[in-house]
Amino acid sequence: MLFARFCDRAAKHLASGIALALTLNEPNLAGLIGEILPPQLLAGDRATQEAAAKQLGVPKYSPGVALYVPEAKTYRANMMEAHRRGVAAIKAVRSDLEVGVSLALLDDQAAGKNSIRDHMRERYYGEWLRLASETCDFIGVQNYERKTWDDKGPLPPPPWCWGAWVPMRRRARAHQVPGRSERKRADSRLRNGHAASKGSARPISATVATSIRCCRATIRIRPC
Repeated sequence: MLFARFCDRAAKHLASGIALALTLNEPNLAGLIGEILPPQLLAGDRATQEAAAKQLGVPKYSPGVALYVPEAKTYRANMMEAHRRGVAAIKAVRSDLEVGVSLALLDDQAAGKNSIRDHMRERYYGEWLRLASETCDFIGVQNYERKTWDDKGPLPPPPWCWGAWVPMRRRARAHQVPGRSERKRADSRLRNGHAASKGSARPISATVATSIRCCRATIRIRPC
């Protein structure tokens, strides 16, 4: 009920002057982000929480935003219930205000036969996409990267992605992205298969457009 009261109070102050409202930011990866981020980040967050608990003399320190979530299933269930109650509280103040949730979604691609991409999509987004379809007027999409899945797991990024192929020292010195001629040479290498990921024939320079439809909204994301 605490989050519902917060949403009620925020809506009473802000709802008349806004067009959209979000209940939560990227709640779908709680307890799962350690599978995506480098493991040392998760270990560092866990060590920080344990040190804070020791210093405060409490059995457990739980920050509002955390990479390390020891009871992930319970945490996610509570977040989903908080979202439901938050939507109801905001709508009670202004029923015509569109309310949604913002999710972190990768541009997941399948590579080869028996790719686990769809399984990973369900693991990372499934429960929240279903909840959004039941409770939201729209979803916000935050896309950070593309991830290509074969039948065993994620493949490494192609070595000739535009943002990665220019030598690091040159990029640091010039503070610039590749020029047109450099991009054409990179495209040529991609088309000839020099930089294709295992099991994938799609050049990295091809425009990628993913449409995500939820309720009335269509949000187009264009990952690099």
